Amino acid sequence: LTFDNPNKKTQSNKYGTYETSVYLFNQVNGHLVCPRGSINLILSVLKEESVNYTISSSVSFNKKKAQLDERLSSMLRDYQKVCVANMLSSVQGIVNIPCGGGKTFIGSVACEASKQNTIILVHTEDLQKQWQETFRKISSNMKIRIVGGIGGQDFKPLVNEVAICTVQTLDSKIDLIHQFISSAGTIILDE
Repeated sequence: LTFDNPNKKTQSNKYGTYETSVYLFNQVNGHLVCPRGSINLILSVLKEESVNYTISSSVSFNKKKAQLDERLSSMLRDYQKVCVANMLSSVQGIVNIPCGGGKTFIGSVACEASKQNTIILVHTEDLQKQWQETFRKISSNMKIRIVGGIGGQDFKPLVNEVAICTVQTLDSKIDLIHQFISSAGTIILDE
């Protein structure tokens, strides 16, 4: 879980000093804290090295808050209701629906129903505009913040907001976004 930093070839440049490695873990009170997606890699190394271990997950997930109200439910087709219900009852997952099936709409309804600060990551300004327009149609109480692309670069922590961000902007500001990312209860990647 330690990699060469692909963005910085040297330890310093005109912008300051940078780590030459990227660490995808922390050590806290004798425990290894790492991203959920790295579990298979970690388990294979532990098995290979014959290390005894215990695993605990401290994912914070509030299922009580996430409810699909009548107003939102009435906007969805039956298959979309099933998809949103699955999103609201899961910690992570993938929505795989053909073009035109309403992935942006489903994601927007799920974000609205979850009542969590949300970051939507997109790679084009067209997708950023599509998410923004969809949220404006359905959202009753979430503020929308556009970051990068057609918007500014406001990385303050989210408060009852959905931030629609270009991946390129977040990548270019990686040293500024920790609190911004940490303030989100949900992150959606639209590719």
